[in-house]
Amino acid sequence: MGKRVFKSEKMASRVSVIDIQSLHDKIVLKGKGCRGGGTGRRARLKIWWVKARAGSSPAPGTIGFLLDFSHITLDNSPLCFPIPLRLQRDNPLKLGFPNNVQSDASKFNAVIEMMVVGISCSVRPRGDDFIHELQDRYVRAIEEAGGLAVALPRLSENRVRELAEFLDGLVISGGRDIPPELYGERPHLTTDTDEAMRQRAEFEIALVKAMAELNKPVLGICYGCQLLNVAFGGTLIQDIPSQWASHLTHKLLNPPWFAQHKVEITEGSLLWNWVQESKIVVKSSHHQAVAKVGSGLKVVAWAPDGVVEAIEAVDGKPIVGVQWHPEAQLEAQHAQRLFAAFVQACKTGSIRKSK
Repeated sequence: MGKRVFKSEKMASRVSVIDIQSLHDKIVLKGKGCRGGGTGRRARLKIWWVKARAGSSPAPGTIGFLLDFSHITLDNSPLCFPIPLRLQRDNPLKLGFPNNVQSDASKFNAVIEMMVVGISCSVRPRGDDFIHELQDRYVRAIEEAGGLAVALPRLSENRVRELAEFLDGLVISGGRDIPPELYGERPHLTTDTDEAMRQRAEFEIALVKAMAELNKPVLGICYGCQLLNVAFGGTLIQDIPSQWASHLTHKLLNPPWFAQHKVEITEGSLLWNWVQESKIVVKSSHHQAVAKVGSGLKVVAWAPDGVVEAIEAVDGKPIVGVQWHPEAQLEAQHAQRLFAAFVQACKTGSIRKSK
């Protein structure tokens, strides 16, 4: 087998397994002779989707990950065993070892702490099909905070619950405009939306609600903040320049598109606990904003012109939406703390102040 990791169900018939008890997943390899990730440092991982084969445990068809260590060596031998992640939440995690590789786990120390964070993709029409888009800065933000970022395409409704149970956290990324029909209004002349966006929004609304039912963290960014509001029955200002008396620029008309302005955050809110500041300078790029606040949500940040800049759940669930783009200013400490606290919430499964 060499350094290859199998992408198909054939993998399940080619390996034996041993159980481990931890359900967290940051892989840190330690030990003499460990190369590829460096002793005691995170190893770069290769990731594949897999499905359990018929007659296997957990149930056939259960979706999970394979982490491929084939590019890492220990005592000059390749670590080419894959690790299926989260095949079934209520079962012990399993380490799979190819039969032709010595399965002596005492040779290394794998500390598993990394959380699986799904990031929704934007969607655009192309010909008679759709394309999914996700800017790399969202992935970097989650990775630098210690999470395992997974891009989420628009899936069918019958996969939403399964996906929510699989994920530890969810980021709704930026994008174009939500179809106004989803919050009971007619489109403004400036509203940029279409059938692709309708399907994206409907998928994300269902996923957000499923995550909320499971008390799992959700972070909405820009469009994602608006999506959270609409998901819980709120409405939107469709065009700030023409519908809001504002002296403030929220979006530049040319690249790099990001305007900068101050935001004030309510002290004592979850967002305030996460960023640990009440007054910050943000990068924003939006022409829409929260109007009527959705049920179970509250406003926790404003721009100087009164435009809503952040919302969160009133019942303490780790659901937060920010109208700005923290992933576009990762050099700022408040942005770093925001993502670090979000990933920490994914790890604990409950609200916790960032330390």
